[in-house]
Amino acid sequence: MLTLNLRISRPMSSPELVYRERMNIRMSQSLRKKHGIRIGDRLSFRKGVVLTVMPAFSADLIIDESATWVSRSIYLSINDLKVTAIRYTGISIGCDPEFWVVNRKTGKMVPAHMYFDFHERCGTDADGWLGELRPWASYNAREVTVNLCYLIAGLRSVLRPEHKAVASSSMKGRTAGFHIHLGLPREIMKWRSSLQPFFERLTDSLIWYVLIPCLMKDPDEVRRRAVRNKYGDPRDYRTYEFTFEYRAPGAFWLRHPHYCRGLLELSQLVAEDVCKKGLDAVGRDPKRIRELNDIRFHLIPERRELSEITQNISRADLHRYTGPIHKELKRMAPYKDHAETIDDFFKAIQSRSIESEDIMENWLRSENVIRKKKAFPLSIGVDR
Repeated sequence: MLTLNLRISRPMSSPELVYRERMNIRMSQSLRKKHGIRIGDRLSFRKGVVLTVMPAFSADLIIDESATWVSRSIYLSINDLKVTAIRYTGISIGCDPEFWVVNRKTGKMVPAHMYFDFHERCGTDADGWLGELRPWASYNAREVTVNLCYLIAGLRSVLRPEHKAVASSSMKGRTAGFHIHLGLPREIMKWRSSLQPFFERLTDSLIWYVLIPCLMKDPDEVRRRAVRNKYGDPRDYRTYEFTFEYRAPGAFWLRHPHYCRGLLELSQLVAEDVCKKGLDAVGRDPKRIRELNDIRFHLIPERRELSEITQNISRADLHRYTGPIHKELKRMAPYKDHAETIDDFFKAIQSRSIESEDIMENWLRSENVIRKKKAFPLSIGVDR
């Protein structure tokens, strides 16, 4: 257990950096040495918030070398009389789902930039058309879902009564996604430039165990077929310094908190299984880390067949894969930690009922997610 002197970093809170710094905590070299912490380690704080350790900015070091530095919004969420953290070695989970702003009467899209700035926790995509929610990353999908709920609650005080927030994977030829962020082990991400075949295999597993079940429920066909535009491509992923982002699921999964949590836990389970098998096989030896590129983690269809399934097979025919995929998931070692949520997720997939596209209506009536006591600040504004 670490006790930290938490302070607000001006550089980290600037509009130019706040988006990039939303999952970081910065420390001086002397402080990292004192606590035995390395760059890239993850610290878990109250309410499950997980932050990645990075070097402190020189502007902050001049003020106080003994402090740990975060952006203003993070500070307001985790600061207390005594800030404590524990080192977290598992797979962290986060997301940045997109949504549409729509006129209730006309059904016309309203540019999200009318309400939000790109850098806000409830911000916009690069084009300014889509809204984008950015909850804190956590080790626990429930905490991410609760955080999303309070961000969505904040929309009530922002959107005009004639406008609503809509979760749909496509609208009028445009597409929207539910991007999943997986904080993979430091031993892997440190060598990410040499591990492209490993990330390709991880993506194969995510397509089979996550995307295909998602396609069974999501009624959208535009995003599914939008492979020429890359956005929505089943193989669309990105790697960052310490995280892996899977970008294929559609924004449909923001419709209800149960959908959201199920998708997050399912993705986390697959990543945990892949990383555990890989690191166990190479003995966590840095000299052997490239051997991860040669390991086949799951006995799943080849890439050509995965492409055929995701792009061309009808939604009705996709249901024949539900049973086999669920059975294979149950054989994964970490499944017991996620069993209840994932079992409920598969029940929802097989149900014929589909939730309304109105995000606020669905989330704010859910008694299982909204708590009497706030888990996070309701403010969704930019750090200042």
